[in-house]
Amino acid sequence: MLDMEWNPFSPTCQRRPDAAVVRSEMRIWLDKVEAHFGQRPVIYTTPRFYEDAGLSAMKNEEFWLRTTAKTPAQAFPGQRWRFWQYTATGTLPNTPGAVDINAFNGTKADWQNWLASRSVR
Repeated sequence: MLDMEWNPFSPTCQRRPDAAVVRSEMRIWLDKVEAHFGQRPVIYTTPRFYEDAGLSAMKNEEFWLRTTAKTPAQAFPGQRWRFWQYTATGTLPNTPGAVDINAFNGTKADWQNWLASRSVR
């Protein structure tokens, strides 16, 4: 997973490079991780970062999209996605505090195939 989002509350995350630089550095990281582990990481992002960094230009990548106020089609028009984080205020039995809840974009068979494609080689 490559988590790409702006964090205005972090003292170490104030710099916002040019979109082309961001995408170039993302590709370098994705390529290195894929070469080492044999599988391409999924990109997790927010609507603001996606738009600011022009991530729609990153064709053929898998995305995990965070959007709690809109659907992925509304927040990321035309973008294919594998996962959708639709809330950060979920609850689980025996788990204190709020948790993220996500959806997989596909059928049960799609899920099984995706898992099989991610097995350690």
